[in-house]
Parts: sequence; structure tokens; C-alpha cells
Amino acid sequence: MKKATFYQIMNVGHPLITHHHFGEAMRTIKNFGTAFHVIVWIILLAGTRSADAALPTLDEPLIVADWLTVGPFSVGTREGYIDFLTAHGGEEGIRPEAGMEHLTIMAEGGRVRWTETKLEAGKVKLSYEGVNWDLLQESDGHAGQRCVGYAYAEFQSDRRQRALVMAERTGKFWLNGEPYYGDGYGHNFVKIPVVLRKGINRVLVKVGRSKPWFSFRVLPAEGALMINDRDLTTPDIVAGERLDGWIGVPVVNTTTEQVRDVKIVVEGDVFERTETVLPNLEPLTMEKVPVPIRLKKDVEPAAISGDTVYATVSVVLNDVQDERWVPIRVRQKDMSYRITFRSGMDGSAQHFSVRPPSNFDPERTYALILSLHGASVPSDGQVGCYAPKDWAFVVAPTNRRRFGFDWQDWGRRDALEVLEQMEQRYRIDPDRIYLTGHSMGGHGVWHVGLHHADRFAAMAPSAGWNSFPLYVPLYLRKDYMYAPPALRSIWERVIREDRTEAFMENALNVPAFVLHGSDDDDVPVTHARRAVEMLTGLGYEVTYREKPGKGHWWDEGDLPGTACVDYPEMMAFFKERTRNPAPRRVVFVTTDLGVNDRLYWVQVDGLKRLYEDARIEAEVIDDHTIRVTAGNIAGFTLHLTDALIDAERVTVEVNGSRIGDFRLEPAGGNPQSFLPLSFHIRKDGRFRAGPMKKRRFQKTSEQYGPIKAAYFSPFVFVYGTSGDAEQTALNLHLARIKAQLWWWRANGHVRVVPDEAVDEEMIEDYNLILFGGSESNTIMARIAGKLPISVQPGSITVGDRKIEGEGWAVRMIYPNPLNRKRFVLVNAGTDVEGMRLTEVLGTMHSAAGLPDYIIYNREVKTKGWGGVTAAGFFDQTWRLDRRLGEW
Repeated sequence: MKKATFYQIMNVGHPLITHHHFGEAMRTIKNFGTAFHVIVWIILLAGTRSADAALPTLDEPLIVADWLTVGPFSVGTREGYIDFLTAHGGEEGIRPEAGMEHLTIMAEGGRVRWTETKLEAGKVKLSYEGVNWDLLQESDGHAGQRCVGYAYAEFQSDRRQRALVMAERTGKFWLNGEPYYGDGYGHNFVKIPVVLRKGINRVLVKVGRSKPWFSFRVLPAEGALMINDRDLTTPDIVAGERLDGWIGVPVVNTTTEQVRDVKIVVEGDVFERTETVLPNLEPLTMEKVPVPIRLKKDVEPAAISGDTVYATVSVVLNDVQDERWVPIRVRQKDMSYRITFRSGMDGSAQHFSVRPPSNFDPERTYALILSLHGASVPSDGQVGCYAPKDWAFVVAPTNRRRFGFDWQDWGRRDALEVLEQMEQRYRIDPDRIYLTGHSMGGHGVWHVGLHHADRFAAMAPSAGWNSFPLYVPLYLRKDYMYAPPALRSIWERVIREDRTEAFMENALNVPAFVLHGSDDDDVPVTHARRAVEMLTGLGYEVTYREKPGKGHWWDEGDLPGTACVDYPEMMAFFKERTRNPAPRRVVFVTTDLGVNDRLYWVQVDGLKRLYEDARIEAEVIDDHTIRVTAGNIAGFTLHLTDALIDAERVTVEVNGSRIGDFRLEPAGGNPQSFLPLSFHIRKDGRFRAGPMKKRRFQKTSEQYGPIKAAYFSPFVFVYGTSGDAEQTALNLHLARIKAQLWWWRANGHVRVVPDEAVDEEMIEDYNLILFGGSESNTIMARIAGKLPISVQPGSITVGDRKIEGEGWAVRMIYPNPLNRKRFVLVNAGTDVEGMRLTEVLGTMHSAAGLPDYIIYNREVKTKGWGGVTAAGFFDQTWRLDRRLGEW
């Protein structure tokens, strides 16, 4: 019997089916091949599906009042995956008792004990005894107080049933040994669908901060399919303007069955009816779906009254499963407002906030102030700190969330997407765009401004920190204790792009205004002084204002804005400056061409040594001579215009050698731009004219790596269903919790699909994030022979080296052999234990530091990168190169 036919038989009349059950059926047929077994499996599946579909939900909220708590344990920056409980079963398996001891460096005597703790006013507070916080601060600074603690509880369920968990102010918890991500920031909207066992259920919660508390609520599932209306992303209606935007609608499947062809319907008195079809939603999974929202054609925007109108959003599967009234604000033209758009990274609905110019005239061209918010500040609050300007828009991106990504990685890209949205919607002068921000946003000014200096006329960080190693020192990471320096350097090379100090030279043509309070106890004023010292030493234009007696957030006088962001002298500084889009001298430092490969008219085409600093300086000496100095550059291109060269020919010198005299040809018939001039380095180390040799398969700025790059363009999570029941369940669980993490951390959208649902269209349009090796994921099986690292049950082969044994995990990014224009990201293991480990060493945060590939075992949970066996980068042609990796 063909698979498709059997699948159709299994689905006759049923909208629900689990791929685990289907895989088990197929394996039985393959093994026994009789009609009898087909019939038996149909009967069994029908019974199982019926039981699962009827799985009841919790009747009323469950209160977990009695806990055991322990801590603190010292943890390094971005090293929250370390397991401090391995001596007693680890985070997945521990069953503590009061008095059980653990070693720690933070408490008197070097030991801490589990103590009984009661729920108080809905919160569980961890009390750390015998800890001298002042001494830890004195000895190791802010990093010395970074810690985690644990809380454990058991509770009874009278039956197997569905529920929702809200775990506030905890980054992670384990329910019956299975990991889930909580809501570390306490947004109060993260609802995680789970299944409770009949009998005793065990929960372990991991909590950060030196004075920790958390809440853990087990709630009834509101329906089989439900809308989480606490996290809707909505636009505003601006008086007199037509709305054509997006809503982000979180839809949750609280059942243990896949649902298919779910409709999300938006309609209302003033809104068109739109339908968005969700092809599938996997068991116990949520997806924040982008859906369009538009005014009806016969509705005049000027006729909309009041400050709020309502849209109805419904989830429909055969009939209405859930329906919510969604408020949409109506804003007057002189008010700030929200705009939503669909992100090119993941297709999600994102928003940003706008403070329009006073007396806005749509026919007039305006400047734009791009303002990056600090940690926890919403974009609405950010623009609300500015008085309206008659000469400029003030625009606040979101960094994907209020905490987001430190304006790195997806946060940086979000800022650039918002800038592009504004340029498409309004008349913006490209030479009067200014970058500013406060606190984390001040760091964002350094990060975004230095990597994309050619976009801005000036930049102004307020209370901004420079980089992680200077703000929250990294030396208490387990990496620094256990990992060999050469291996640790792989991680450091990946996060090199975050070291803003390394890229200060890029600010040659961008004046800086630096603002900081002298008494700032959150971001020390030394960060500002250090940056000003560096820029001054380079001879660059920088203005520094250090406000005596001011702290981190401050105001002064009776001005309408908030002084620490809307500082009058800073605004005047902006207003006086205009960008030069074609400066005669450019200095460009880069280390990751996937982040930036071009500054002004200078483009870097390739590096001699990947992920090491590369520097190119190009200067127009006179109207017909360009002098270039290049270090660690394999090839570069000059994009010249008549603003730079007033001649028909140009002479190019590189590293002191005259390369040649070149005729300038107009580009595409445009006399103001010339065809690019490319140069590449020869084996003897000298440059010659001509582009780098193009290979069929090579790294480009659009497809460069490392692992996080798989999440920079549209992607899907593909879980394997071709293994046994345990493998399939694990693959699905890992995919759905990573999808939940992407949702709450990035306000993101990602589909979770079974491997058998991947079709040619999906391969063409998406990066594939694969969960499961070739024995359990059919897509992985199709491409395994074309990958440079082979993962088999019990072994991993990397070139001519082989690792054998159990419990090994592999993470790897590689151009998809089925479509070289897209990535695959492999999450695989030598066995179930190895596959479980792919959940740690997360990617979805700044300073993750994962290279193109990494192989590790369980030791990473105690030694960090000291438990990594191999890590590195593929070369320019995506091949293994021992010089780019460490063992």
C-alpha cells in the first residue's frame, strides 16, 4: 500500500492526526506487511486519536503552594544553560529533599541547602542565606553577583489532562523532566500548553537575579484553539489616513493533535473581512500569525470618531473556536502613533512608533531621528519622551521586544527595516537621518551606527554601554575556566562584531554627540569617556556632555521632552549636520561580511582569513587618483560617482603599488555613477584588477553564516517523524519550545511542520531548521550525503576524523543541498541523549557565539565550551578547513 493512500485512509473524515501515530503505523506495515496489521493499526489509531481529542482540560487554576528552593550559584554572562544539579540527577531528573546540599562559590562555607518555601501573595521568593553581596560586588564587580537559583515542587493531577502554564520571571522550567522556556522578563502573557500526568507531576524552576522571585500558575486551557489576546501586535488608525497594516495574532493549539487549515478572520464595522489560512498547527504549539487589517473601501477615514474602534478576530476550524474583540487606537495627526509592517526576516507582524513633525505637511521633506529604546522601554514610551519637532520625525523601532537583542543581530536588522519602512511611507531626506538612543539603546547607537555609518548624518548615544566584555565582564564564564584558549577563540571570533571598540574607525564621517550622567550607577560613565577618548584619539568629530550629579535616567527644567534623550543641545547638533553620501576618504573595518560588507563607496568582497578583523582605507587623492590600503582583504570593489571623480579615467594604487589606469564607464546609462571597479589579491599577496574568482558554491554576504544567520531570512522548523515514537516526540518537543522561545523573545513568527509536509515550494522559499538526524528526519536523510559533517547513530564523521559513542550533539549551518540559495540548520545527535543536548547552547540571543558548526556532549552543561569537542567555520567555498576549526 502506498504511503499517500494509507495517509488518506487514516484521515477520512478527521481534521486531526498525529504524525507520531502515522510513523508508528508505517513502521508496523513495513515490518509485517499484512492487511491484518493495517486493519489493527487503523483501529488502534482511531481509538488513540479519539482519546487524545477528548483529553479534558484542567477544571480550575491549580495552586502550587509548597516549594523547596536552593541557591545561589554563580553563572557567567550568557551562560544560563549551565546545570548546577548534576551531582543529584541534573535539572531533568533531580528529586530534592529538604537539607540536600550543593556546592557553590557564592555562600558562606561553599554550600547551600534546599529549604522549604511557601507561596506568598502568588509569588515564590528565594531567600539566599550566608551570601555577602557587597563582598562579591567588591571582588568581581557586577559579574560577581550574577547567579541562578532553583525551586522544586510536586503536585497532584487526578487525571491526564491539558493545561496552560504561566511561568513568570523564570527563563526555564522542567515539567516531568521535559524542558520548557518560561518568561524571564515577566511580560505576563506567556501561556505554554502542556499535558499533566495522572498522579504526581514534578516541576523544577530556574530563576536568575540576586533577589529572585517567580510565579508559577497552572491554568485551564481556554479552548482547543485559542487566541492569546494579551500579546496582539496592532497598528493605529491615524485620523484622515487609510489603514492598510498587519495584526500579529498568537494562536495556541492546546490539544495533543495536529490541526489543519485553520482560518484567522478579521472583520469589523469599519474593517474589511480578511481570511488567513494556517495550513497546520502542531500539538501543544503556538504560532503568532501575521494577518492583514484594512479599512473598508467605503469608509472615509475622516469620518471615524472616538479614540478606539474594534475589530473582531476569530479562529475558525469548521466552526468558531475562539473570538476576541481587538481595540484599535484612533490617533489624531498631532499624536504619536504605531505602524505595523511585515518583517522580511521571518514574515512576522512588527510595529514601530512615530512622533510626527508638528504641523506635518505630507508634501514636505523631513529629517528623521531614529531613537533606540533602553531595556524594558516600549517604543510608544520612547517616542513619548520627545517634544514634536517642526523639522523631523522621531521614530522608535522595537528591537523586536522591549528587551529584545541589545540592538544586535535581529535588533539591528529591525532598526534598519524600520528605517526603510519610513523612507517608503514618507518624504525623508536621506542625508538628514540621525541615530540616537538611551542605555541599551545607547549601546545600539554604537553597534548600529558603526556598522552602518554611511546611513546616518550624526549619531548620539546617551548613557550607552560599549560592549558586553566591558559592561558585564565575561571572565566568570565556565568557558574561561575550562575551554582551551584556541577553542574559546572560536566563540570570541563570532561575537567580535559586538565589540564596538574594534569598529570606531568607521565613524570617520559621522559626527558623534555623547551624553552621560556623571553619577550613573547602571551604565558607568567610563563607557562614555572611553568612547570619547578613542574618537578624539582618531581625530574624529565628537562632542561630549557629562552632566554632573545626574544618574541613569534624568530630566531638567520644564522642557516638554525628557532631557536625557531629548537633549536640546543634541537636537541642535543634529539639525546642523547633513550626511555626505560620498566622502573622499573612507575607513572601513569589518569582521563578518554577513553583518556589513560595504561602507559608502567601498565594498569588501572577501576576507583572506574569515572572522578576523579586516581593514580597508580608500581615499581620493585628486580628481583622478585613488589610494587604497587593505589588510586581510581578499577582494574589494569601488563604486565611484561623479561626486568623487571628475575625470574619464582613474588611477588606483593598492598597498603602495600602482594597479593600473582605468576608464570610467557610466553605469546603466547614468552619467552620475560609474561601473564598479573590482580588485582581488593574487597568491603572491599583490592585488590585480578584476573581480574575485566566482565559484559555483561560495560564501557571500547574503549567505555567510554563522549559525544564527539561518534566522535572518524566512525559516521553518522541520521536525522528524520517521524515527521511533521517542525520537518523534523529542523532535516535535524541541521544535515547539524553540518556536515558543522565538515568539516571546523576538515577537516572532515561525511555522512548525513535520518533515513529510516539506514540499518544493517550502524548499524554495525558506531556510529549513531541522530537528532530528537522518534516521528520524526524512529531509535530513535526503541531504545527509551532501553535508560536510556526517551524523549517524553512534558516530559523527568530520572529514577524516570520527567521534564514536553516545550522547553527542551536532549543530551545523550549511547551504541547503536541495536549494543552495537557502540554508539548512542541522540539530542532530548520535542518539536520543545527544538530540536532547541540541536544546542547550541557544542561538536566539545576542552574544550567542555559535560558529558554522559545533559538536559537544553533556559536559557543556557543567563546563560550557569546555565540553565542546569541535567547533569552527567552513571556508570560502563551504568546505571543511582545519585552520578554521579547533578540536
